[in-house]
Amino acid sequence: MWDVAGSRVLRELRHGQQAVLGIAFSPDGTLLASAGAGETITLWEAVSGRKARTLTGHTGWVTSVAFTPDGKTLVSGSQDGTAVLWNVADGRPLRTMRQDGEAVRSVALSPDGSTLACGSADGDITLWKID
Repeated sequence: MWDVAGSRVLRELRHGQQAVLGIAFSPDGTLLASAGAGETITLWEAVSGRKARTLTGHTGWVTSVAFTPDGKTLVSGSQDGTAVLWNVADGRPLRTMRQDGEAVRSVALSPDGSTLACGSADGDITLWKID
């Protein structure tokens, strides 16, 4: 984390020994989610830098993360071909969507949080209704 005005490092967080492939701040800025070259997602308290929770359940590298507009749900995409909706409060998976045989490389939510877009390595974009 950098102090942009002063161009200095405020805090360094480490997602294990893995390369970080995706990061996202919660809408209220209190949490930071990191996805690494592994099967876990780490939720961090943004101010203190402490780990709040680790989310597990993917069977391939987690490539991307995004929060819903209300900050109550996190979406993750993985090389295992799934996108998972997670309950931020307790870390449990709420729903898993499987993309046909392709790794999910990126995830994005519509501004109202009702549609999830998943990008794949073969150039396809899959849209899911998640309400």
